[in-house]
Amino acid sequence: MPDDDAIVILGAGYAGLTAYLELRRALGRSAPLCLVNRGRTHYFTTELHEFAAGEEEEADITVPLERVVQPPHRLVVDRVLRIDAAARRVVCERGEVPYARLIVALGSIPEYYGVPGAKEHGVPLTDLRSARRLRARLEELAERRPDARVVVAGGGLTGVQLAAEVADSYPDLRVTVIDAGPHIMPGFEPELVEAAVRVLEGKGVQILTGRAITEVDAHEVTLEGGAARAYDLLVWAGGVRANPVVRESGLPVTRGDRGLVDAYLRCPDDERIFLAGDCAAPTDPASGRVVPPTAQMAVQEGRLAARNAWRAERGQELEAFVPRQRGVFASLGRREGVGRWGRESLYGMPAMVVKRLVEAHHAYDVGGLAYLLRRLAAIAGWGNPARRRAWRRRVLPAPEGGRPAGGLLRS
Repeated sequence: MPDDDAIVILGAGYAGLTAYLELRRALGRSAPLCLVNRGRTHYFTTELHEFAAGEEEEADITVPLERVVQPPHRLVVDRVLRIDAAARRVVCERGEVPYARLIVALGSIPEYYGVPGAKEHGVPLTDLRSARRLRARLEELAERRPDARVVVAGGGLTGVQLAAEVADSYPDLRVTVIDAGPHIMPGFEPELVEAAVRVLEGKGVQILTGRAITEVDAHEVTLEGGAARAYDLLVWAGGVRANPVVRESGLPVTRGDRGLVDAYLRCPDDERIFLAGDCAAPTDPASGRVVPPTAQMAVQEGRLAARNAWRAERGQELEAFVPRQRGVFASLGRREGVGRWGRESLYGMPAMVVKRLVEAHHAYDVGGLAYLLRRLAAIAGWGNPARRRAWRRRVLPAPEGGRPAGGLLRS
């Protein structure tokens, strides 16, 4: 186990691994670091939908943590049970990990909103294990019943991106996206939502909005008002809540169990504990609103939590968290996409190019040149005939008014 003076990071998702890499660059071999994670790999959460739909292989979206965490730093593969802040210990299934400073980046779990039967019958898409399960179910279903009904509960990024990938990979499956809100992809500009709807419908995906799911059984979902929709596979993409370890450890939390933090991402009850990613609820000082739990924000929070933990150890002044929204993108299959970068709205291939560049940058940060090349090869479809065919699939349908099928929409 690590020494009592170690900085310990819990979780190796976007926030946790970013925090580890930032601290490793700052400390080198001069001070011990410890990364605690339930599994032995870091996976690219933003690409899980592609792996689940069969467009990527597991090696394309994972990096072994043993490659990243090397002596004198330590990797502890274990499940975190609770944080004992008074004793400055992390209690895991197979032992305890002491810490001098702690960065909590344990991610999230599916949110079922109390819908009866949703947890028992829905397949989530929140981590690598659930993606493996969903991939196996899709492959088995496509082989046994090619025209089977797939219902995706949730029209956010996860649900929409998965629906598009499934429609591309298994064009005979009948895919439906159901969302309780007035439209899919909340947070996107209306013009981008409209473009996404055209793409999805062009792929044969049916979209039902304003229809909350109130109950689930083994064969159908019941919608608000009493209507029912039968399914052969239900994917639950209705949202997430923070890992319950934060709340169960007695740390102050807000709605969705996300940990409260001050301007420096510290727990208000314990200055030795920092939180980042999906299990943290920082506030944007410009708007006064809680920052959304996205991969982009997780990376920024992880980086600042690491810097502030290092500064705190050295008795230096801490830096306040100021989120920077650089862009938001949704892939709609291998070639189509929509997104916003700065003041520009992008759709079609330009949106996908920017999204892929962001993914490639993360792959390089985590795994170096070898993983950057692997990601680029996976994106291009080299060595995989099915992926090469995917690049030749139809482009974004032109909207009414004669705009081109891909390019920029000026703000």
